[in-house]
Amino acid sequence: MDDTNSLPNDLTECHQLLLAAYQQSVQLEQQATQAQRRAAESEQQAVELNRVLNETAASFEKLKQEHAATLDELAWYKRWAFGRRRERFTEGQGQGHLFDLDPPAANESEDSANADKEAEVETDVKGHRRRKRRQIDWDKLRQIRHEHDLSDEEKVCSCCGRTMDRIGEDVTREDDTRVTVLGGEAGSFQGHFWTYIGDREHPYSVYDFTTSHSRDGPARFLQGYSGYLHADAYTGYDAIFLAPGSGIIEVACWSHARRRFFDAVKSNPREAHQVLEWIRQLYDIEDRVRDWSVAARRELRAREANPVLDKIEMYLAKLAPTALPKTTLAKAVAYARNQWEALRRYTEDGRLTIDNNVSERTLRHQAIGRKNWLFLGSESAGPRRPVARLAAGRVRGKEGILAFPD
Repeated sequence: MDDTNSLPNDLTECHQLLLAAYQQSVQLEQQATQAQRRAAESEQQAVELNRVLNETAASFEKLKQEHAATLDELAWYKRWAFGRRRERFTEGQGQGHLFDLDPPAANESEDSANADKEAEVETDVKGHRRRKRRQIDWDKLRQIRHEHDLSDEEKVCSCCGRTMDRIGEDVTREDDTRVTVLGGEAGSFQGHFWTYIGDREHPYSVYDFTTSHSRDGPARFLQGYSGYLHADAYTGYDAIFLAPGSGIIEVACWSHARRRFFDAVKSNPREAHQVLEWIRQLYDIEDRVRDWSVAARRELRAREANPVLDKIEMYLAKLAPTALPKTTLAKAVAYARNQWEALRRYTEDGRLTIDNNVSERTLRHQAIGRKNWLFLGSESAGPRRPVARLAAGRVRGKEGILAFPD
């Protein structure tokens, strides 16, 4: 081999050298291929690990939400079985966060500070305390506002020929309760009693009976009427409100909204108590204006209730993206936001009320009676049952005049 040249001069040695170089290149290629394969496998394993981690995180979040929802449901059942039924809070431990709540408006009167007192009056009786009967407040009812218009010919008195004066519009409250009816195709079915209650200018209580809970019952009963309908958030009413040419305006119930935030106190005390405090301020205002004129009531609501409603609206918008789905707080926030326009509507007209509790209490007469007579013997007994109940109530002086439809 020449020292100046790295390649050997012998042909055999050159072949051996080239063969060794070729074998080395093949080996390097195989190592490179194996390295690429291992890199691809590592990348695939990384993708799989990321997928498993994402599924685990999603599963954990779902289990977390289900756990929170289960705790809320358990707390509700405990309160239903062992706790107080009233949505009222007393002073005691575990409510230190109440000091952080936004206070009422500075111009609120001293009367509103006592709004949390019991509606029922207690009297001392030897050996125990007796509660007086609760007086029905006819203002606190679900409302339907009807405008009864006549043709130009009907507006002229047939006796004197003078044009009749308009007597105004009526506001009606509506609610329903179910009852078991015998004699259906399956042996029995669930019928429903509906009550429609007028305001002070139209003190009429009307009962209706339907064989189902569908929208057809109230839609048929309210056909041709226009005005305010004070009711809960039953989805069957939506078609009535949204029907083309419908003149019925929805008014929601703050008692229903408050009940949902009350149920969320155990799981989210800070957030729930804040909303409940603002709702208490709204009810304080209603206690002050209860005996006021319609115009004065509307004016004070616009001045004091609307700012509180604005606070609630902004706070609900803040809670909506952060509340865990399926929890009682998320459900309460969603309920209030879905009904928000109808929840604010009671401030538009002084004849409207903040809730429909009186209509629910009126239907409770049927519910209590149902515990005694248990069921209706046939479908035809449905219309007769409210009549009998009203007749008995009229004798005791507890019911108004019945205007029962054919």
